[in-house]
Amino acid sequence: MPGAAGVLLVLLLTGGLAGGGAQRPEQRQLQAHQQRGLFPAVLNLASNALITTNATCGEKGPEMYCKLVEHVPGQPVRNPQCRICNQNSSNPYQRHPITNAIDGKNTWWQSPSIKNGIEYHYVTITLDLQQV
Repeated sequence: MPGAAGVLLVLLLTGGLAGGGAQRPEQRQLQAHQQRGLFPAVLNLASNALITTNATCGEKGPEMYCKLVEHVPGQPVRNPQCRICNQNSSNPYQRHPITNAIDGKNTWWQSPSIKNGIEYHYVTITLDLQQV
């Protein structure tokens, strides 16, 4: 009877046979589980990690970077948003270190522009979760 398990599951999910009536505790628990879904609690494994990179925007002095907005391949870039990054700046908004990538705040890491040379065409990020 391969279909019997499916029928039983349907009966459990719909609350049983016609008539309904009071719910048993296991039915309430099943409904609560269905509303929550099968998703585990969110856990940020990177919160205690060590993160490094071989290059960061502005580490050799002030550097311009641009975010492309509404960019469509083959079309001219419209509305570029350009800013200065400088790892040595006293202004925290100009610093975009790799630790920003995992700090849980509304900050980011900024890679150097590939216009700065071929060595910036391949940037490496290493994330050590410190799990032994």
